[in-house]
Amino acid sequence: MVTLQIRADQIAPAPDVRIPLYSAVCWLHAAPIGRPIEVKLDRSPGVCGSCATILGFGATKDGRALTDAKIAPSSVALICFHESGDFRYTISGLDKALSGTIHVDANAGGKP
Repeated sequence: MVTLQIRADQIAPAPDVRIPLYSAVCWLHAAPIGRPIEVKLDRSPGVCGSCATILGFGATKDGRALTDAKIAPSSVALICFHESGDFRYTISGLDKALSGTIHVDANAGGKP
């Protein structure tokens, strides 16, 4: 699992990360603001819609898209990746929008 710390003006350790298939990404709201932030992830729920490794995200009524994860200060959102590919995300609710890409590599290890 990779944890991305969302700060006031940056994502640490980096906005773009590479993870193995079947791994998860956790967004931690570490910005010194007293309001929630939102993570919009460009992907469908896939098999993660019913997975235990999902927190904060949900599926739209038709099941084709993820709802944005609203993260309270000092809280997290989490989702697993069972499909390889590149998945863009955007963070809103800060003074400026932040974004990055999750690169999921089927050949980087993880579950057989």
